[in-house]
Amino acid sequence: MSKSIHLREVALTIAGSDSSAAAGVQGDIKTFSALGVYACTVITAITAQNTREITSVTALDSKVISQQISCILHDIPPNAIKIGMIHNISAIKAAANALRLAKCSIILDPILYSTSKVRLIEEEAIDSLISTLAPVCHVITPNIDEAERISGQRIKTQEDISKAARSIQKLGARNIIIKGGHSSGKISTDYLLQEDGEAFRISSQKIQIKDIHGSGCNFSAALTAFIAQKFSLRESFELANRWSHKSIQNVSRIGKGWPITDPLFSIFENASRFDILKKTQEAVDYIESIDGLGLLIPETQSNIVFALKGSERIGDVAGVKGRIVRIGDRARASSCVQFGSSSHVANAVLAYNAHNSKFRSAINIKFDHKIKAICHSRFMVSRYDRSNEPPDTRAQEGRTILWGVTKALRQNPDADVIYHTGEVGKEAMTLVFGYEPFDVVNKLKIILKEYLLK
Repeated sequence: MSKSIHLREVALTIAGSDSSAAAGVQGDIKTFSALGVYACTVITAITAQNTREITSVTALDSKVISQQISCILHDIPPNAIKIGMIHNISAIKAAANALRLAKCSIILDPILYSTSKVRLIEEEAIDSLISTLAPVCHVITPNIDEAERISGQRIKTQEDISKAARSIQKLGARNIIIKGGHSSGKISTDYLLQEDGEAFRISSQKIQIKDIHGSGCNFSAALTAFIAQKFSLRESFELANRWSHKSIQNVSRIGKGWPITDPLFSIFENASRFDILKKTQEAVDYIESIDGLGLLIPETQSNIVFALKGSERIGDVAGVKGRIVRIGDRARASSCVQFGSSSHVANAVLAYNAHNSKFRSAINIKFDHKIKAICHSRFMVSRYDRSNEPPDTRAQEGRTILWGVTKALRQNPDADVIYHTGEVGKEAMTLVFGYEPFDVVNKLKIILKEYLLK
């Protein structure tokens, strides 16, 4: 099957590596991807951190930073560039020099401290960051604390915010967005001062979660993504505000410290039925192109599904009409994608959504001990035992999978993979869950790669 080739908007992030993947380069990649923009990266520093602390910060050599930027600009000219953490003066100068070739909007998010209050830029480099980079940037996006440090003014009121923005503008920045999430009170206000003097405010009720990791980076990355897609600055400001507020509402706890924002949660938050069908069919087409994937198809065959947000019935879940079958070592769909085409896998997603709405897509593959070992080494896994199914549930058509997935999630609420070992007349099965179909496909590729090696 021939595939069309289309141009995509590209956004480049120049930032530090966050080993917890909540912020920094990793967080930006997720945000760009969630908003449909291709992500390129330049790493300026490597941090060792988790949800509780940063244990080390290692700045990369300025020459390496410069080479990364130049390499991207010469081959993949971005539609917008975001600058995040830059640790020292030499790195700032190297980035500014390399960015002279850039022909797009540059967004500067002046990262001074981490959520845990660890300094992420040398003190003597802060003034250089503003004097060197702010004048070449389209917009600078400090939070309240960063705006106080850059402007040299205390910020307590809305008037203080506008004064600080004007002061920062006098330092060379053209457009300034001061993020209000760190302000006191129950209302958060983001403030935009444009170079023509027009100002805009967006206020919203604060979400009462203390010290969320990644929210600031998510906002500036979302702003960059929307600018890359040719929205105006004001439109991008409004869209990024709305999007980041939604991501804060959907925080996750992955460790023992601060909760993190999860940009991928909202990829298909408001997807239409057409969007769901299109994305599922694209995933099916890709599945058919993967060598060896047929080896994972069970005797009862497979299906991949994708549910509308808030689905409560099979008719709101898209899947392959018929099944995905094995032909040789390949997987082949027996027909096209339609809503209401799956019962088994659709019910699995509906059961998961009733417990936790983060995963709206899934595929079933065969169960064996090789697959079980791979999944336990790479993913969060849970299981259920069909022999323990209550008689009244067993007697109702389609209730087994709802009962089983619910039982498995009580053991591990964040499971990516759920399996059962079958019983007499019932084939053992593995269910792989994901945010959307390509998240599922990427997990399949990991399983297949290791399966072929074992």
